[in-house]
Amino acid sequence: ERHPQVSAPAVIHYLAFDLFIGAWELRDARARGVPHLALVPCLGLTLMFGPIGLLLYFALRGLLGRPRVAA
Repeated sequence: ERHPQVSAPAVIHYLAFDLFIGAWELRDARARGVPHLALVPCLGLTLMFGPIGLLLYFALRGLLGRPRVAA
């Protein structure tokens, strides 16, 4: 049985989380010099699977990124 009162807020919550994390990944990648094309798969996975995309981004950042410069 479907419960739209429960499922709609859950979907909105997940989308908001995924969009927030994806935006953070993009800003962090720019600051660390991670190539944009390498970031695209991370963003797709973050949108579809949340934490898996974030973990992939952390791995990519460790391999390709440089330390963040304090502003």
